[in-house]
Amino acid sequence: MSKKNALFVTIANTNKTNTLMKISTLFTLFILLSFSSFSQSNTSRYAVPITPLTPVERYGVDYELKDHVFTNGDSTVLNLIDLTTFEDQRSQTENVEIIDTATGLTIVLFFEKKEKTTTTHLTQKL
Repeated sequence: MSKKNALFVTIANTNKTNTLMKISTLFTLFILLSFSSFSQSNTSRYAVPITPLTPVERYGVDYELKDHVFTNGDSTVLNLIDLTTFEDQRSQTENVEIIDTATGLTIVLFFEKKEKTTTTHLTQKL
């Protein structure tokens, strides 16, 4: 075999090796990306949705009713209040009093949704 033919065979083998390495690398990347995609979709399937708190659960935590007496432990009036309409009026430094036009009740929104230290829990008030 001449030097020219030997050089051509060596270059051809090198190109073949480089091509195989590229194909092998691409195949490995494809497998890894497929696995990461599968594992992400698999874990998100079992994600627990966050359920918002009810007005009864939020009472005494981030708001209270001013001068309201719960007769016979009846807290149904709390479910009539739409607290989402008042969230933009909440202050970061002080409690805010708002009159709910739907119920006619005065609502005290606690600042920064922090529990007021003098407020007792709903079960103690009822």
